[in-house]
Amino acid sequence: MSKFDSRPDKMKEYSAIKFVTLSLPCFNVYRELFYNSEDKKVLPDNLEELLTARGLAYWIMDDGYKFRKALYISTESFSLDENQFLVKILKNKLDLDCSVHPTTNGVRIYIFSSSREKLINFIHPYLLPHFYYKLDLNPSL
Repeated sequence: MSKFDSRPDKMKEYSAIKFVTLSLPCFNVYRELFYNSEDKKVLPDNLEELLTARGLAYWIMDDGYKFRKALYISTESFSLDENQFLVKILKNKLDLDCSVHPTTNGVRIYIFSSSREKLINFIHPYLLPHFYYKLDLNPSL
């Protein structure tokens, strides 16, 4: 689909792709785990038990971004207490050195460069090569 913007300061053609997704009942179990009755995102109490290497890899491919040799995970939609809960899980389950860092719109998780190799070893089997840049990985790995 394309559209021409004829405003005098634009005069440019833009292209767009539109798509529709389906909602399947088989995914309701996950919705119920991570959203409350008011449709607010929440963290299940048993998240440490639920978190897997694959799940963490997907989370980082979606919300992770590198900062020098460290990694941030965009968790600004969660409260400080929820972020501290997430950090505790990452420390307990994976022995990662991480903390909560303030941002202009909340806080987010920071995984220190000292834990980079440990994190990579845990999630590498599930990372799509397209996302290797998030951890400065060589695409030939």
